[in-house]
Amino acid sequence: MKIAINLSPLLRERVGVNLAAEIIRQGLDSLLPDDWHQQKLGLPSSSESTCVTPEMFENCINKPNPSRAPDFILMGIDQGRKEDWGIVVEFYIPQSIDFRMFYELSDKTIRVVRWAGDFQRGDLPMIINKYRVQYGIMDSEPNIESAARIGDKFPIQMADQQTNLEDEFVQKFIFDGGQKYKCWKIRYKKFMHTVLMNFILKADDGHNLYRFPLNWKKWLYLPNNERSPMKHFMSPSYDPDSGKWERQEDHIDDMYFAAMFCEAAFAIYLRTYTKNQKWSRLTMGR
Repeated sequence: MKIAINLSPLLRERVGVNLAAEIIRQGLDSLLPDDWHQQKLGLPSSSESTCVTPEMFENCINKPNPSRAPDFILMGIDQGRKEDWGIVVEFYIPQSIDFRMFYELSDKTIRVVRWAGDFQRGDLPMIINKYRVQYGIMDSEPNIESAARIGDKFPIQMADQQTNLEDEFVQKFIFDGGQKYKCWKIRYKKFMHTVLMNFILKADDGHNLYRFPLNWKKWLYLPNNERSPMKHFMSPSYDPDSGKWERQEDHIDDMYFAAMFCEAAFAIYLRTYTKNQKWSRLTMGR
């Protein structure tokens, strides 16, 4: 009789740290996915893609919301040529845990989606006022000048997606039409992964980090509708072999990217603009 034993790091225990979640996060961020499969999991490398499934989406609908006021109300905007897509999220940070790193805090923060969808630029003031948005991040493309003008009037700053950025975010200048504008450079794959993890990780109450409104249940029966949040969130997929995020040919994923910019807004606002020194001193990564 032969017995095979696989000793996986996922089986190790570490007090105060969700080791399994941390190893998964390292895999998503890894520049050498094959090496992560072998070194971290002790498994042969695989080519399975990672994406949001219908079950993951449904598990986030109509879950209990915190009874207290949110810590932040933030917005993410994916800029388009004919219309923009946005998402407004209430962030509830656990009050009873003393975090040392941002990702530890993020992994336990509840995100309640108050509004999401497409909109015309002229409707942005109404959305910001109605949902009391404190801060937001907007895609700098395709119109840098237009995004900069929004930042002059509202608490919305623009960001440029970067692939090989060492830090999660850094503020730089970009040039367009001979003009110089302030712009956040963000390591977008990091925040794409965060959106995915919001469907996977559990808050202290045992439910997923994302909390979607009850009326999103209708989209379970309209999976191919171009306005369906489920279609948008299910469209991007992560290929662990290539380390790249893949988009479907129809590019109906604007809401996912708006959520990605909202996660960038959370990281930037917490570290840069909050008056809470305990949060502003958090270390971003490993």
